[in-house]
Amino acid sequence: MNTVTISIELPKDLLGIMDVPENLLSDKLREMMSKNYIPYFTESPEELEKQVAVAEELLNRDCFPPAESLSDAEVVELADLKMDTVQNKRLGELQSRGKVSGLTANEQFELLVLIHRYQIDQLRKSEGLAESVRRGLQKPLPS
Repeated sequence: MNTVTISIELPKDLLGIMDVPENLLSDKLREMMSKNYIPYFTESPEELEKQVAVAEELLNRDCFPPAESLSDAEVVELADLKMDTVQNKRLGELQSRGKVSGLTANEQFELLVLIHRYQIDQLRKSEGLAESVRRGLQKPLPS
């Protein structure tokens, strides 16, 4: 079997998001590729370029300062964090289309990136809410 060695540098924080221990990451990626979880890009270079930009933006958000280090205004803003309206709409469109008619490989990739973005934002929002309550900037949410 012909093989190709690929080297990827990822932020350590991303490993936690992927829920894969560092020593098992290469095995997990190999498994995903063998099961075609990682799509092959068959659409236009322009479409691929857009998707790579989205993925790069997600990966470049690895330098999240701890909520404790933020100003009160930044903590309140973080506690109110919402996904960008355009991205949220696109996420909904892809989820709906995926249920009805399936998605292209590029759309599957875009959906994966948007879902990860949403998860990261929700985690950061919860950190902001917790810090906001700890500082007395807002009351705890009702349970």
